[in-house]
Amino acid sequence: MRVIRENMVRAVRRQKGITIRQLHEATGISPSYIYYIETNRKVPSIYHAQKLARALDTTVDILFPYDNDNDN
Repeated sequence: MRVIRENMVRAVRRQKGITIRQLHEATGISPSYIYYIETNRKVPSIYHAQKLARALDTTVDILFPYDNDNDN
């Protein structure tokens, strides 16, 4: 089973010097929803994760790293 670790959206966004407002304008995702994603209060759909990755010029795997849980 894959377990998503803390996401990297905020770190990547800040590294690129992009504000939440600018990310909203590039993706159409509301600023409040972006904030909730960045603070791990919401998990984005694949659609929104892909939009964020494209706007930040990275991949979904970078924004949302995961661990393989092989305890099964």
